[in-house]
Amino acid sequence: MRNLLFFIFIFLFGSVLAQNPKPSVNCVVVNDDGTITVNYSAIDPTTITTFTTYKYSALTGGDYVERGTETDASVNTYIFPSSENGNNLSVSIRITAEYNDLLGVDQSETVNANSIYLILSNQTSTSIDLSWNNLGSDVVGSETESFKVYRKFKKTDNDWVFVADVTNDGSPIYSYTDVFGEVCYDSLFYRIEIDNSSGCTSISNKSVIEVGDEDNPNPPTIPYITV
Repeated sequence: MRNLLFFIFIFLFGSVLAQNPKPSVNCVVVNDDGTITVNYSAIDPTTITTFTTYKYSALTGGDYVERGTETDASVNTYIFPSSENGNNLSVSIRITAEYNDLLGVDQSETVNANSIYLILSNQTSTSIDLSWNNLGSDVVGSETESFKVYRKFKKTDNDWVFVADVTNDGSPIYSYTDVFGEVCYDSLFYRIEIDNSSGCTSISNKSVIEVGDEDNPNPPTIPYITV
């Protein structure tokens, strides 16, 4: 009987330890003003005794600097301030959850993610190379989704136009070459998106280039004709 009770205790104790309330990052969005919104899966309250806080940090100068906290365990979004400008670079962010587990022991779980930073290069009159980084391995729910490339001509497009899917194979860097017809002078915008099974979408910064001939065409020359 004692052995049976012992094995039941070991089973229940192991089950408690196996429960991992670690949060997971779902999506990272670079907003138009450069601020970054992160969406994550909140901690399941049935797997902990007492929740303490979420801490939100960003990598600055080689160290993670705390930018905010949240004491409500059900909150699952945070907007990083403009000091982390996702329009200028890929920002590495961190979420730390502090709580007491079901045994009453203080715990701290950390997850990391990166904002998507889109770079345009090697421009010609009819093509442009795009490159961007991955979100990081702690982002859960986008593993089977493809990156989507969108573009918009300022003068002719009212909405973003889907261009291509790029397979998400876990690479640190992705690339795509977009080919378009010759145009008169215009501003051409690009952005990258990737969906998540939680229902949100990660979105990169918006990158822009100027395309087409900036010079006005020469007026036609009409030869002098006498009758």
